[in-house]
Amino acid sequence: MIGILSSNDMEEEYAKILHSLFRKYKSSFDEDMIVFTTSNINLQKRLVSGTLISQGKLRNVQVPLPNIIFNFSLQREGAGIKVRKALEEMEGLKLINFINKFDQWMIMEIISSNDKVANYALPYFIYDKSKRNYRPEYDKKYLIMPSRGSSLGRLIYAEPDPDPDSDIVRGSQYFKKGHICDYIDASLCQRRWLFIEVPDLVLSNNHPLICRIYMQKNSDNKWDLLKNVFYPDSNVKEVEYLNLKYAEKAAKESIQEINNYLPSIGHCFIDIIFSQEGKGYFLHLGGLDRYFFKELLKGDIGKKFYKNMVSLSRYYRAT
Repeated sequence: MIGILSSNDMEEEYAKILHSLFRKYKSSFDEDMIVFTTSNINLQKRLVSGTLISQGKLRNVQVPLPNIIFNFSLQREGAGIKVRKALEEMEGLKLINFINKFDQWMIMEIISSNDKVANYALPYFIYDKSKRNYRPEYDKKYLIMPSRGSSLGRLIYAEPDPDPDSDIVRGSQYFKKGHICDYIDASLCQRRWLFIEVPDLVLSNNHPLICRIYMQKNSDNKWDLLKNVFYPDSNVKEVEYLNLKYAEKAAKESIQEINNYLPSIGHCFIDIIFSQEGKGYFLHLGGLDRYFFKELLKGDIGKKFYKNMVSLSRYYRAT
């Protein structure tokens, strides 16, 4: 049996989608699956209660804890984090994706220090709100984001102020020297922020155009592309001017190197931004998110995703 660890409020949604894929693409050799949350795991008895995915109807069951578990959850509470860490350390159990929310500072360090993929990274600086240890240069452009996570809603695009009397406008933030740090200091978000020094970027509605590239590891220990989604508008006209093959190459080579340092990763997305010349640069790493399950798995990538998950579970059992 294959285990699927979901966030506390997503078990039913994930189970319905995976059940549809299971019934559509299952072969006679495929195992059943169970979707569950950290709150329904009995670590001492190695039992789990959850939603069984089989050829029949969805039903609630209690079964032995599967020895292959795909983690598609975000754990924010201490109790859930504690259980997830226990799964990481449990003998005879393989947890794929220990986490799905990454420290982007650490990821940038991995990429920029690796000769194979360093050309996909832009210059970056870390700003610690408690130390106020960095000030951006007033004549340069930056993308600014919290060090942890990959929320596009918290991404700030800051460029030199063309009008000294203009107000700050969220979404395309203008700043005088140092003012953007004052804005960050006043926020209730994380302590550490990344300043990424960017060239002239391809913009859409005054926001940087971002290509989110979803990927999944296969049983050959290589990475398959699943889907590209553009933000802030999935129907942007600028796409025809971009070098998407280069962006996909950057994403695959980057995750391959990151995987050497974080070997538990088996599914992810990478966000790519583009210079006005069309060249792609690394921005974010994240795990497969709710949008992926709610929207993308209803489309044409469901079969590849399901088959990869089944074959990867067999690969891990064999090794």
